[in-house]
Amino acid sequence: GQLDHTLVVITSDNGMPFPRAKANLYDLGSRMPLAIRWPKQDPGGWTVDDFVNLTDLAPTFLEVAGLAPPEAMTGRRLLNLLTFTKSGNVESGRDAVDTGRERHAWCRIDDEGYPARMIRTRHLPTRRMASRSI
Repeated sequence: GQLDHTLVVITSDNGMPFPRAKANLYDLGSRMPLAIRWPKQDPGGWTVDDFVNLTDLAPTFLEVAGLAPPEAMTGRRLLNLLTFTKSGNVESGRDAVDTGRERHAWCRIDDEGYPARMIRTRHLPTRRMASRSI
């Protein structure tokens, strides 16, 4: 009976190892699957569309264990999303996600990296990638 009380999280590495995929800021390089199962608290049957970041997992795990996340943590707890009982958006402040790329590819002269930043929102331009480098 412990599985009913266990929070199970399944995710992956960042993107497929193909052109315009892994190690870039397009959706195929930054978007990752995330499935969470917590039967006792969340019977399932719906999909939450809010943007989350993997940094949100640490404060969530602490809170599920009955511990308060430290103020220094940048992630936001996911408990509201896990206990919501309808599909769609749950928290209004989860309408975008920031991500970046630092030194994953030595593609410049003298083996310099190519740092980049991105803000991903729900607004998809026609025939273009939704990610925007800044």
